[in-house]
Amino acid sequence: MIHASRARWQPSRQLLELDRHPEALDVSNRIRSRRARYLFDREELQLNRSPILEHWSQPFDPFRLQNRGRPEFVLAVKEAHWFPRQGRLEASGPLRGSRQEGASASKPATPMQTLRASALQGNTRQQLFTLFGPVQVRDSSRGLTLLARQLVIDGPSTTIRTAQPRPGQEPTSLMGTNVSAGVSHKRLNGSGGCLLLQRQDSLEAEACQWNWRDQTLQATGNVVLRRQEQQQESRGFLLVGSLGEQGRFRLSAPGGRVISRFQAPQAPTPSPPPPRRARPGRP
Repeated sequence: MIHASRARWQPSRQLLELDRHPEALDVSNRIRSRRARYLFDREELQLNRSPILEHWSQPFDPFRLQNRGRPEFVLAVKEAHWFPRQGRLEASGPLRGSRQEGASASKPATPMQTLRASALQGNTRQQLFTLFGPVQVRDSSRGLTLLARQLVIDGPSTTIRTAQPRPGQEPTSLMGTNVSAGVSHKRLNGSGGCLLLQRQDSLEAEACQWNWRDQTLQATGNVVLRRQEQQQESRGFLLVGSLGEQGRFRLSAPGGRVISRFQAPQAPTPSPPPPRRARPGRP
């Protein structure tokens, strides 16, 4: 459904111009902007005045007025092109967004996660969206930051995963992403490249997958886990774990090895024994 407070129809151009709160809805999404235009011959909706993209995990009837609750994803972009019949969506950035599960009778609202990217391509029917980098996903409640060259938001499986970069895409620099000085000059290489930061610890790999429902994590390919505690550094092929408050991880390499090194705490120096007293009556 596409509607606005004012519209101008130009039959010769197969064009419908919309302003004053135009918006378009399907069963899971809403796209709104200050102005929009619909091209009938291409079945394309163009939005170029501060578009906002919203996604709900629970489907709804777009032709009925109802309380849909808070959207799970909200994305602000510079320009958007939506082909509603196929579901294809293209948006140019800078892109800024947030994700938060709404409260229900059985559980409270989850902490908000924020994301940034340079562009987006996806499909609203399939609920698959690719974010082009540098991409940053932050969860301030857990002190987590995920940085990547390219990420896919997979709605049906509730996961965020790295994706193959576009041909000719340069390695992504982390400069300007507000991360700690120790990694601010790193560059993500490899097939996809991802870097996960939690407070003073870091995890780097060629590919990552993060489930935002249960906070499980999987990292593969040249995995390097660094912990500030005891200056620990572990390397392997596969890491699986969960992103809890303390970030519990388990590093494994099926058919291979896990190499870890750390600095053991120094044992305290024992104090010298007290001097022995001579017994009475003896020299």
